Amino acid sequence: MAMRLVVREVRDLSEVRVDLPEGPVVKAVTLEKLIAQIGGLEGYIRDPVSKELRTVSLAAWKDRDPETTWLSVSFDEEQDTVD
Repeated sequence: MAMRLVVREVRDLSEVRVDLPEGPVVKAVTLEKLIAQIGGLEGYIRDPVSKELRTVSLAAWKDRDPETTWLSVSFDEEQDTVD
């Protein structure tokens, strides 16, 4: 099954907060940390299912404050389209 890489801005961290028995976890990362992880505004993230590297661009957020801009990165199932 094909997976689609989705990067979206999170304005309210409660949207991506998960309460676990060990304590709360936020399923988002700052732009600063993501830039460091991929090595710039463009880079690669490994698909957890196929293990393939997927290209990611953070250029849409290039003018944003990297310390206060939060992003959520996920892989969603691609839906088959019917023609």
